[in-house]
Amino acid sequence: MRTLRLPIVALTTTLLLSGCYEGARGPAGPAGPQGAVGPAGPAGARGPAGPSLAGPAGPAGPKGDKGDKGDRGEPGTIGPPGPAGPNGDAGPRGVTGPKGEPGATGRPGPAGAIGDAGPRGVTGPKGDRGETGPLGPPGPPGATTNLRAFDANGETATCAPNERLVSAICRGSGTPVMEGNNVHCAGATGIVGLCMRR
Repeated sequence: MRTLRLPIVALTTTLLLSGCYEGARGPAGPAGPQGAVGPAGPAGARGPAGPSLAGPAGPAGPKGDKGDKGDRGEPGTIGPPGPAGPNGDAGPRGVTGPKGEPGATGRPGPAGAIGDAGPRGVTGPKGDRGETGPLGPPGPPGATTNLRAFDANGETATCAPNERLVSAICRGSGTPVMEGNNVHCAGATGIVGLCMRR
């Protein structure tokens, strides 16, 4: 038994040593047939979006031919009224129509307020001298005998050279302007006054 174990150990040792000192590798054999497709693996995580870089717009293409006229569509609903437009220019005046019948007389309106007095008018031209009036009744006797009353027509009167003008009143309108023995009333119809003897 012990004698049989020794050759086995020697053989094993020889095989081990022959494996450590392997010779040159021979050529590869032919490829085997392709195996069946394996099951799909799980989906991977979505990667980040790439940059969006739009290219430049291309040139406009040529205009196409005009198409045929389409059928007329149904009328649409009436829209809301638009805003009022600006006033237009005044048109030319029309032809005057025939005169209408006069209307009925209306009721008189209320009396208006009294207006302010107007400015004094321009003095008119001197009128013709009127006829001499009848002699008036004699007046009462005066206190003195050296006064003489006068009543002259026109705008001017004068006392005698031996008299002196005492007073004068314009008849009608005007203010007496006395200069020595003379008196003048612009716009008056006559002058009434007194002369005193010197």
